[in-house]
Amino acid sequence: MNIASRLILLFSLFGAVILSGCSRKIEGEAYFKDGNNVVKMDGVEIRVMELDKFRAHVIKKMASVSEEESRLLGNISSAKESVTRLKASRDAVMKAQMDMLMLQVKTGATWNMNSLEGQYRQGQQDKVMSAGDVGMKSSDVAIRDNEQRVVAYQTEIEMLKSGRSGKFLFPREKNDDFATVNANSDGKYEITLKSDKDFVFLVTRDAKYWIIKLGKDEKNLSFTNLNENSNSCDVCAAK
Repeated sequence: MNIASRLILLFSLFGAVILSGCSRKIEGEAYFKDGNNVVKMDGVEIRVMELDKFRAHVIKKMASVSEEESRLLGNISSAKESVTRLKASRDAVMKAQMDMLMLQVKTGATWNMNSLEGQYRQGQQDKVMSAGDVGMKSSDVAIRDNEQRVVAYQTEIEMLKSGRSGKFLFPREKNDDFATVNANSDGKYEITLKSDKDFVFLVTRDAKYWIIKLGKDEKNLSFTNLNENSNSCDVCAAK
């Protein structure tokens, strides 16, 4: 073998060593603990993005914070208007029921329950009162739901302004993804990254978000309700 051939072989082997040294296998699992129960996020997509590209994405997203805040403020206004209407409707039904009972007391109107007519009138009144009760309970549920939405939107705005809203900053587009893998039926995954770059792992399931930076020496990374960071993103701030 001549010198040129030996050099080519040497550089090839050296290059292979470098590439293998830059490869690392990352593994972990995705699950939730609900009391004593463990809910495995089987099949969940686990995305990997280079940290530099993620930060560029964050800078771009933060430019539209005002627009997103306006949208959320609009949602708050709509929810509050719904609460006002629902309360007015509920109070009107309650007043109608009270007026019906007071009129009956005032006029001394009673039904002869031994007659078909009396039974019919009492039955009709009971239906009206029952329907009113159902309507008021439905209104109470809708009022509570809208009030909870208002609180959620307000919290979202606070996190949005802080630059730490995982929900807002989670990348929807996958064009810049370095790699992706799906967890198996047990919620476990493994992926080999042939690079020594800094990475961010991205996972979303059921309106929950994980944006977690992978340390260069880390080989295990799991996604649980303990590190779910929709509103406490550790790497969202672009620095």
